[in-house]
Amino acid sequence: MLTDILTMQNALVNMADVIACALIKRQKPMEDLVSRTALCKEFGRAWVEKNEAQGLLVGNRSGAGKNSKILFSRLQAVALLEAERQFRAEIKGKYSKM
Repeated sequence: MLTDILTMQNALVNMADVIACALIKRQKPMEDLVSRTALCKEFGRAWVEKNEAQGLLVGNRSGAGKNSKILFSRLQAVALLEAERQFRAEIKGKYSKM
């Protein structure tokens, strides 16, 4: 029972992080945008590359030039990470009931 409560607490904290990122994006959209380097520092290069290859993380050029920086939405990354956590928890729950 205690592990269920701790799991729920962690899920709520993670969801609050997603909500906070959504508020930042609505109030100050430019502050939501981060470079690929910053995204890799926060989430790990392997995670970013895997999700880019799958088309789950998509960056947009900040300008018209071919050398302009590609920026990513931090909200998109945080929401994707939380979705992965929830998916893993759901699968884990299904197999633990067997």
